[in-house]
Amino acid sequence: MINEIQKEIFNLVPEAIDEVPADFNFKKDNAIEIKIADNITNKFYLDDITLQIRIVGLKNNKFNIQDIAENLDKKFNKARFINCRVVRENAWYTSYYDEDKFNAVLQYLIKRI
Repeated sequence: MINEIQKEIFNLVPEAIDEVPADFNFKKDNAIEIKIADNITNKFYLDDITLQIRIVGLKNNKFNIQDIAENLDKKFNKARFINCRVVRENAWYTSYYDEDKFNAVLQYLIKRI
């Protein structure tokens, strides 16, 4: 099931990667990193699977990164996949600076329906 969901998620955001490489060229573009199933609650039934989307770019691209995060939230909040529905976590949006980069993080749960 997780493999099918992962395929659907990466089809929605084909430019996304599962890990930002250390040598990523942030001067050229922003990175979109997607992590699926880092935590699974109620493992026996796979009821809640975590979905984290992180957009990273240079500090001077902060507003562009926030726009990307807003557009991704429109795609994912309440999206439906194979027998699942995506819902926002309680603290679904956070942002922070990391040296010369700005990070926006969206957090969701993929719930079985």
